[in-house]
Amino acid sequence: QLSETELKRLKEDVPSLVPDETRGTCEPYKGSVCKKYIGSNYIYISEGLNQDYIEQKLQGVFKVITASPDLSNNCAEFALPSICLTTIAICDETRRRPRKICRDECEILEHDVCKAELAIAKRHPLLGHQMVLPD
Repeated sequence: QLSETELKRLKEDVPSLVPDETRGTCEPYKGSVCKKYIGSNYIYISEGLNQDYIEQKLQGVFKVITASPDLSNNCAEFALPSICLTTIAICDETRRRPRKICRDECEILEHDVCKAELAIAKRHPLLGHQMVLPD
């Protein structure tokens, strides 16, 4: 469980982690939080953000998620890679844009596998406004 001080610190001056498809660059992933899912692929970083900042925010989010007694094993298996691949999108190097996960996959998580967990996360003071779900 995060302390009030940790929550406050993580929420301060929080720019959106939603990838901006119109302004950004592709660069090699050098982080550790999502290495299991991203490997050494190139990722899309929106203008005004950097990998260190995104890593720091995701570490806080993952700390909250993995410590939650509300997270089922079934949901965890899919939710963590989905959070990684939507927040730190693999770059389509041909188009110089972020690749998106399939809407169908996201809807299965949202309406079936992780329905209860997502409802809780949307109410969480740190997670609710930082969640990146495809349109």
